[in-house]
Amino acid sequence: MQTTEWDGQWDISWHALEEKTFRCRGTCRFSTTDGACLEIPSGNLSISRSLSATGSSPHGLSGAHYNYLFGRSDDGTHLVLCDALSIKSSISLSSKSSEMLSAPIVLAAHNRFEPEAPVTSVRFEVQRLNDWMRFNRFELMGDGTYHDNRGAAVKLFESPIMRAQILLDFDNSNFSPGKTTAKSHCQVNINYSSGMPLEEIWQGSIWRIRSLFAFCFGFYPAISRAQIQYRHDEQWVNVYRSSANTIEQPRLLNLPPLAFSSLGSYGLAALADNWFQLSGDKHHAANMLTSLLGAWNMPIDLKLLSATTMLEALMRADRADIYDKETFAQLIKPMINAADEQIKDRVNGLLGLLQKPSYSQLLNEAYEESLPWSSRLIPNWKRFKEEQHALRTNGAHGKNGSADPHLQINHYNAQIVIAYIILMKRLGLPKEVIDQFENSSFLNAARWRISQCYA
Repeated sequence: MQTTEWDGQWDISWHALEEKTFRCRGTCRFSTTDGACLEIPSGNLSISRSLSATGSSPHGLSGAHYNYLFGRSDDGTHLVLCDALSIKSSISLSSKSSEMLSAPIVLAAHNRFEPEAPVTSVRFEVQRLNDWMRFNRFELMGDGTYHDNRGAAVKLFESPIMRAQILLDFDNSNFSPGKTTAKSHCQVNINYSSGMPLEEIWQGSIWRIRSLFAFCFGFYPAISRAQIQYRHDEQWVNVYRSSANTIEQPRLLNLPPLAFSSLGSYGLAALADNWFQLSGDKHHAANMLTSLLGAWNMPIDLKLLSATTMLEALMRADRADIYDKETFAQLIKPMINAADEQIKDRVNGLLGLLQKPSYSQLLNEAYEESLPWSSRLIPNWKRFKEEQHALRTNGAHGKNGSADPHLQINHYNAQIVIAYIILMKRLGLPKEVIDQFENSSFLNAARWRISQCYA
């Protein structure tokens, strides 16, 4: 967990901060897991103005909420807390007050900036991206010359509204051709043609890129050293944002699910393009899969329920009804006509479920779509399907809490592996890449146990 701390003055706007009338001195502490906490030991941003004007507090028992809180630290750094909430506020009979506020995001820059302005550029580092790409400073070309990769760019994705690429840099050392092991630094850079709100960018393109690399790495990576540029402002503003489901990974898997060496720069761009094209239920299912790779601390029965929901969502994604409307209406008409008038609407709703494939059918389709790899992972598919069907029913209805945890773990991991294979096929990855996934270090011990259990 990384922490950062600022001591300084705080208020509700840059103008109010300069006026000094109600500003308060406080300490803001930010951690990557808990976000920001602003402690004001003497003073109160939330009720000082109201008490001065009316003699009463307008917030009652609920804490005050601010879209932005503005601050300036003792070293001159300009700070903005985004989506800040007062979580503790007190005032004594002697008018001594204090307050504590929390916020998920802190913005920091040397000069003042407008947090509501559109963001035109973003750059950030992705945990273990350097290890995954493994670029050398100098690359031997076919004609015997060396190409310097410093400053090179690897395309990720391009559309009419944005352009994303990975910029390469290396340690400042006296390296020459033949000495190719300088440490690389890979930074994702995104430029937007007309600018977008920060939250929309973070929830959109940044999360998509993050989930893409989670899919490649086999774990949910942290975002670090994030910076943004606002429209008509050339300075870079540091972004500190909490993330609850990431942990520091000491190293990348020796053989990750998708190795950059098997994709290459062109393959990565093609994969990223297909990943960004995912929409609707497919996009939702892909996000569910990559989120399961995060550091969630939850009971195995809840993790299994999440994996079951993820695989079912992937198989139901963007499916058409089994019958067209006219054919289906003819099929169910006799049953509706035979039903009592008081329950006809309910019968019609229940019969509508026949337009969707059953869970058993979805499992069979998942197995068939992930062949031949699924047959090697789960040789006895019939027994696995029966057990999975029972686990799904019991998990959805909270039954049989004493289920075998080893069985639950096997089914949790098996569904993640099957979803990986299906998604790789739908993303257009060739058979050779999926074969490499089968031989990767990702869940290799778990996959061996599953194949032994269902031999």
